[in-house]
Amino acid sequence: MNFIRQVVAYKKYFLDFYTEQPDNVQAKIEWTLNLIRVTPQ
Repeated sequence: MNFIRQVVAYKKYFLDFYTEQPDNVQAKIEWTLNLIRVTPQ
């Protein structure tokens, strides 16, 4: 259960960081996250 709390906390920090970034940086973040999602493990 503690792990879930940490993930939720980090998600909030990330979303705060993400929304403060200019559009071009947000696009790079989205591209990177998509690359991670589609890359086979």
